[in-house]
Amino acid sequence: MGKKSIKEIKQASKRKSRTKLKQLIKLCLEQNKPFWRRVAELLATPRRKKIAVNLSKIERFAKENEVVLIPGKVLGDGKITKSITIAAVDFSKNAEKKARERNAKLIAIEDLLNKDIKNVKIII
Repeated sequence: MGKKSIKEIKQASKRKSRTKLKQLIKLCLEQNKPFWRRVAELLATPRRKKIAVNLSKIERFAKENEVVLIPGKVLGDGKITKSITIAAVDFSKNAEKKARERNAKLIAIEDLLNKDIKNVKIII
């Protein structure tokens, strides 16, 4: 997937049916930073290419006390043993339950936008 221009990202976001997702893409583009532009690009992808990440993959790639951003849905396959913060568009019920049992923080991407957090890792 190559880089898309801001215009292309905005056009793709107009085709989204979920208002929340449209607003999130707009908020990411307003940041005027390459990291958030990439997040907006990933959020604007078609539904057939949507991102879904299992807890096992997050466990494998995330380090202790790290902030992880998933531009899609977090699924409940696997387990979390580390204390991490996970920001995502959506969480499955099973993923929420397992993560909260292990003291992992679950936040929405909008909340991450409002904080000035360094060293955020995107997991696809």
